[in-house]
Amino acid sequence: MNKDCKNNIKMPELLTRKQFLKESREKAEHYKHKIEKKTGVDLGEPGIKNLNWHAFDFAKEILEIELLGAYEKKDFLINPFLSFAAFPLTLSILEIKHFFQKNTRAIYLSPNIYINTRKKVREPVLSEKNGLDKTMVHELSHVLWEKLGGELNGISEKGNERLSMMVEGFATYSAKFWFSDLYPIKQKHYLTDYWGLPDYQAGALRMMRFTEEYGEDILLKVPTQWRELDEKTMMLEPELLFSSEKQLKAFKGHIDYEE
Repeated sequence: MNKDCKNNIKMPELLTRKQFLKESREKAEHYKHKIEKKTGVDLGEPGIKNLNWHAFDFAKEILEIELLGAYEKKDFLINPFLSFAAFPLTLSILEIKHFFQKNTRAIYLSPNIYINTRKKVREPVLSEKNGLDKTMVHELSHVLWEKLGGELNGISEKGNERLSMMVEGFATYSAKFWFSDLYPIKQKHYLTDYWGLPDYQAGALRMMRFTEEYGEDILLKVPTQWRELDEKTMMLEPELLFSSEKQLKAFKGHIDYEE
């Protein structure tokens, strides 16, 4: 190819933030119906918002919980005052957290999925095969977990390493394997994409163990029965490589391991 011809080739333009958010909404709607059809579970109408709104919405949720608690305790002065005073601080802390997590693709906080529209995130997502598709299916899998009656880590049971692992493992396994037949482009998926993220890797491997032991239909029961399943299903040696020390300490079952 000569130089003149090469210069005339136009590379596809990167979607703007607004276009990327619009595309994310369309993907979410598309896969929501497909997941509902495959699982028989109504996912409702999850909202799709820019990640910039996550800090504000989360701080607002904390404020509402505090105000409700004050109402139930008939404390109409001290708690509401402290809650309103703490709101800007909570918001600032969350915004700082998002700054350091600027490569996070998306976050689910019921009832919304928050999409990171920064250019450094848009570029790899759009260049990756099924990138945006997998991102939306991962977050919709969190919605599915919740609709099936599962607890969400960081809300109902803080500090539970196994719960956090199950929540992210369920979404990771769903996006990479369970719902992989829904994507427009067929590809092989590997858990090494999540190297260094034990919640995702170890959790997905745990889902793999459950499906091997009890069949794929067990995934619909995992959100409410993960404790029993986790305890009665032996952990195999490969899972040890991807699990954190805290996850292993929290495990109450048996491990198949030979030194």
